[in-house]
Amino acid sequence: MLDKHAVWLLESVPEAILAPPAPGQDDPMDGRGRPSQMPAAFTLVSSPTRRRNVSQLLDQGFTGEQLAYAAQMTLRKEGRKTEADIIKKVIAADGPDPTVVQASYRGPPPSLPKTLSADEALVLLFNTNMTRAAYQEVRETSKDHVTDIFPPYNFVLDAKKRCHPAGVVVDDRGASVPVQQLLDHTASRLCTLQASVIQSSAAQGSLILTSKYGFDGATGQQVYRHRQSTDVDDSTMFLASMVPLRLRTEDGRVIWANPKPNSTFFCRPISFIFEKESKELTTATYVQLQQEVESLTLSVVELTNDVTISVRHEMTLTMIDGKVHNAIQGIRSQQVCSICRAKPTEMNNIDGVLARPIAGDRTQHGISTLHCWIRSMEMFLHIAYRLPFCEWQARGEEKQRIVKEQKQRIQTEFRQRLGLLIDQPLPGGAGTTNDGNSARRFFLEHETR
Repeated sequence: MLDKHAVWLLESVPEAILAPPAPGQDDPMDGRGRPSQMPAAFTLVSSPTRRRNVSQLLDQGFTGEQLAYAAQMTLRKEGRKTEADIIKKVIAADGPDPTVVQASYRGPPPSLPKTLSADEALVLLFNTNMTRAAYQEVRETSKDHVTDIFPPYNFVLDAKKRCHPAGVVVDDRGASVPVQQLLDHTASRLCTLQASVIQSSAAQGSLILTSKYGFDGATGQQVYRHRQSTDVDDSTMFLASMVPLRLRTEDGRVIWANPKPNSTFFCRPISFIFEKESKELTTATYVQLQQEVESLTLSVVELTNDVTISVRHEMTLTMIDGKVHNAIQGIRSQQVCSICRAKPTEMNNIDGVLARPIAGDRTQHGISTLHCWIRSMEMFLHIAYRLPFCEWQARGEEKQRIVKEQKQRIQTEFRQRLGLLIDQPLPGGAGTTNDGNSARRFFLEHETR
């Protein structure tokens, strides 16, 4: 060791190390052979240590204003002017509210989960096609994670019952509700939904609810295994329904407008019966509904704050197809035009068709664009089947074979290029695959190669 550290041992020792400690100064050696710790920074020590360090200032009886002013001066000497100005403004007599300053640095309080109302939960239930078991499972899972935002299912059932109109009659053959009570319920629900709009726009007094209605038959329905009368066939059904379109004031201001007027989402059933569509059933339904519509009265709705609204109803029969239109016009043949009464043998005479008189009641039911698209598509398809010989009637085995081959080729190409099933019969004799969606794509994607 002497040989290795001889140079270091021969150096002189600083006098500061050999000098004894000054009076009042702690010995760097604490008596146990270890040097004592150096004092740490004030911001790094614990709260009890801080209190001990400032106890002498507190014992001298300084006020809070004096200590705050001293803190200002100290911060200014250290060059921390912003912190000094904050302290000055907080303790000033005309300064901001200390609670406001406290909230500014603490930030906004955490937002609590908002519980869904029964109506909101019902909307979620319908939009997601959620079953009762699925809803309860989601609710229990939400409660396990301390976010109980779903109301109990019995509250949802009560909200569902509030959606039912009064006067519903149900039997083995079907169900029905009076048109007056259905419209009263519809007007009440719409006015309650738009209560804030009605009150803010001063649209009080009388409103007008415009709706459309109609009826049609449906076949090929699912047959369920349950007890029923032997004379009831639930594979066919005849349904009458209505759709609210617009709620407005007398001067034309719109309070509510149907965002999807052609969707079944807002469709409200009037009646349905398990019976096949026929001319007699169509005519009887038309007469009954016309009588109910003509005898409609005002719907009175009472809102909050003693506000009473009277709603007048305007209903138009436009939700019908050509078959129903012919039936209510008294036309037996489906080949005869229900507007001008032209027969198939007369339709090629364009001038003669245009010269035919048209009564006003024949056009009051509108024109179904859905069926117009379908019939136009079928016309182009049938022309394409007969293009090789350019005749409408395919007489003879050779022409019938050509039509069959052309039809199979066109159907195959539509299936491969567009994924559409064109002009194919449905099982059970329930029409063909030519529907509105196929017709829309037929015309929208006509440039597909």
